[in-house]
Amino acid sequence: MKTTDDIRREFAAAREDYLKDMTWLREEFGMIPDVQEYAMKEMLLASFRAIEANDVPSLTKAVQQFKLLHNDVLAHVTWKMLEQTKRCLKEIRDSHPDDYKAKHQLWLDASWAYTHGKAFQRDTAAYRTCIQILASI
Repeated sequence: MKTTDDIRREFAAAREDYLKDMTWLREEFGMIPDVQEYAMKEMLLASFRAIEANDVPSLTKAVQQFKLLHNDVLAHVTWKMLEQTKRCLKEIRDSHPDDYKAKHQLWLDASWAYTHGKAFQRDTAAYRTCIQILASI
């Protein structure tokens, strides 16, 4: 059975993963993602409850909410990139058909990675893959 110290370490690891991804987005792509207010609110409320209660269930909930926030931010960034890239591809479809065909296949690969991330319980690695593919287009 997990102790409060174990869960605090999980929370620290989740925080580190989030910060690593946000740093990666900023340094590699110049992005500073918007954080949806509803997601931030739920994460903060769970964290405050965990601090007050200092028990395993509330700390576990805080970790889950933080991971959910991390995932939601990456999913939102990925979705925005997919939509932007799709619009750009539509613009070159007629004028550069060969270029469009190659880039469209990359877009399909990125779209699959996004869908994979959504389908498999919020796989942040799939979102990172999708972002990297889209950046290469």
